Amino acid sequence: MSAEMYPFPSKSLRDVLGEKGTEAFVDYIHKAREYGRQNMIELTTERYERRLAEEVGSLRGEIAEFRTDTSTGISELRAEMHAGFVGVQEEFKEVHQEFAKVHGKIGDIQASITAQTRWIVICIFGVVPFYIALFKLLE
Repeated sequence: MSAEMYPFPSKSLRDVLGEKGTEAFVDYIHKAREYGRQNMIELTTERYERRLAEEVGSLRGEIAEFRTDTSTGISELRAEMHAGFVGVQEEFKEVHQEFAKVHGKIGDIQASITAQTRWIVICIFGVVPFYIALFKLLE
């Protein structure tokens, strides 16, 4: 900051102090203001740094809490998913058992159809000679 920005002492004060005294007084005022400004900057900087450190510490605490909450949430989700997958596996086992039962029933039906087909073929081979003999008797 330049000296032109500050008001110059009044004429009566300049007369009392003299030329050298006025310059010394103005230099003193400038130095005092510069010292005050530097002191204010230092105090403000220290205060800002302290506040920044507090906020960074608080933020780190919140991040740690968030990590803990996230980790807990993920663990709970994994447990729920594992339980859900166990349930799905049980349902697949039940479906597989039902398919095995259906497969067994289809096998039984196929065996029944095979037996019926044998009897039909046997009956046809047994009835054809009977009809031929009956036809010859009736002629």
